[in-house]
Amino acid sequence: TMVVQRYQELYSQGRVEALESIENLCGLSGDGTFASQLVLDVMKMSYRAAWSSLEQLGNQWKGVLGISEDTDQVAVKQLESAVGVYLRRVCSTHDLSSIVKGVFSQLAQRYSNTPMLP
Repeated sequence: TMVVQRYQELYSQGRVEALESIENLCGLSGDGTFASQLVLDVMKMSYRAAWSSLEQLGNQWKGVLGISEDTDQVAVKQLESAVGVYLRRVCSTHDLSSIVKGVFSQLAQRYSNTPMLP
């Protein structure tokens, strides 16, 4: 739920400011289609990267403890719930640098032939 909440925050004032910044940075004028597409791509790629990172964290702690994916024990379910609570509490302090680098790399690849980007 925290991931969804954070994702929804992207549609707030920050999104409007990002659109304006892109248009100013790239010297764009007009209907803002390119800037809108760029912001949408950033949001989609960021969401996918964050979700993937969360799945990796889940697989890592299960791997360390030797828990198989098909385990249906009550203790494992309780542990999963506790880890989920913990991750929601520390999400604002989690190091996002690898996610940011990955998204930037994807954007650079997707828009490599776009002359209007600096």
